[in-house]
Amino acid sequence: MATIQDVAKVFRKEAGKAIYPGVPYSGYPKTRSSRAFKTGNLLTKFISSPQNAINSIGSKIKGSYQFVIDVAPDGAEYGRWVHYGTRPKKTKGTGMKARPFGEIAASSTNFKEALDELIMGDLDGVVEPLFDAMDNEFGKAGFKVS
Repeated sequence: MATIQDVAKVFRKEAGKAIYPGVPYSGYPKTRSSRAFKTGNLLTKFISSPQNAINSIGSKIKGSYQFVIDVAPDGAEYGRWVHYGTRPKKTKGTGMKARPFGEIAASSTNFKEALDELIMGDLDGVVEPLFDAMDNEFGKAGFKVS
């Protein structure tokens, strides 16, 4: 069964992979890749940021999950421009289009599978006691449940 830290680890890994070596991304027409790596600074600062530590990324709040990464970690604040782009979507002109490595990570198959495993594990924890109680009640009524 997956833990929230397991899912956070996958999320951080997938975001790092979107930075370098990059994944196919049609939203960035210049290279058709999400790759955002020249010096390695963004990737290094992203991975070493305390806000992007495995225990900091994922949390459970009121029965739902939240996964948050810092796209502009200390020492690589320009990461926000890589992630969001340097111009509003509705304006024409020069500027860099967004390479949203956080969104790419959240859309990845690996992240979705890890999240599904976490959710299914939580559901099992909720449903199993209910089924056990039902089995017990059927047993009291003289029925054998298999």
